[in-house]
Parts: sequence; structure tokens; C-alpha cells
Amino acid sequence: LNGYLRLIITFELKDEQQFYLPDNEVCRLTEEGEEILEKLYSSFIEKSAASCSAALFQLLQSLSENQLQALPRSMSVAVRKAVYYINRIPCRDVTLAEIASFTHTSVSTLRRLFKRDIGMSIGVFCLEHKMKVARHSLIETTLSLEEIAGLCGFKSVYSFSHFFTRNEGVSPGRYRQVNK
Repeated sequence: LNGYLRLIITFELKDEQQFYLPDNEVCRLTEEGEEILEKLYSSFIEKSAASCSAALFQLLQSLSENQLQALPRSMSVAVRKAVYYINRIPCRDVTLAEIASFTHTSVSTLRRLFKRDIGMSIGVFCLEHKMKVARHSLIETTLSLEEIAGLCGFKSVYSFSHFFTRNEGVSPGRYRQVNK
């Protein structure tokens, strides 16, 4: 699959946070693909392994015919582990030393590999990830600003609002109002 290690098919559930999902589409789901997806889901619910397998094959075929121009990135094992770690604990303040320890590399090696494989520093990646969680929570949930601040690792709404406004250009409340 052009450098991807696995295919994740997920059904987005309301009130579930799925921060690991990519920001951009990789494939386009056509009307035919949606029908196949419905068959796959029904087969899964009915626990019909044969039907589920057939529908999954059809869905993969449909998706492969409708790939977008997203170039897959090949990542080193250390960078893959670092991204996994950051996604697993999306907004907890984590140090570079903790991430390096988790990936069994030195801080300097991890910095170099991350920049090479992802194209940005770990700090920028973590900041963008925190903003992704904040934007998602503001638009897709009914959580209060205080709850979102806590989810994003901030001790107060004030510090969250300052962070969000500085990085997004508008306050969290205004962002929610405009994008809901």
C-alpha cells in the first residue's frame, strides 16, 4: 500500500475523540463506495465473515481506484513510535526526553529523524496536534471551554484561550461560533 503499514477503517462515532485520524483525505469515497461500506458494516454487525470479507475486498478496490494525490511518507521506526506516543497522550505535556526514551533513541537522533521523516520539528508537530484536538473539540463536541482546556492539557481557560488565540487568530469561543 505504497508505504502504509496498515489500513484503518473506522466509523466515526458521535462523542468519540479520534485525534489519530489524518487531517486530509487519502482516498475519495464514491457513491458506489458508500453502498459497499454499508454492506460491510451490515455484514460486520451480522457477524457474517464471508460477506464481510467480500465487502471489504470490494471497498478496498473502490478506494484504490479513487486515491487522491497524497504522497505516502515512509517513516523510521523511531518516528513511527514517537507519533504513536504523541497520539496516545494527545495533550499531556510531554518532554522530548520522554519521547526519546519511549522510542529508544537519543534526543538528538530523534530530532534529526523526525525533521527528516515528518518535515517539521517535534515541537511544531505537538503544537499542531494540540491545535487539532482543540479545533475538533470546539466544533464537534458540546464540551465547555473549561473541559476543552483540561483535555488540551491547560490548567485554566485563560491559558487555553491565550494559546488558542495566539495560534488560530481568533478566540476559542468565536472559533466555535463561526465553525459550528
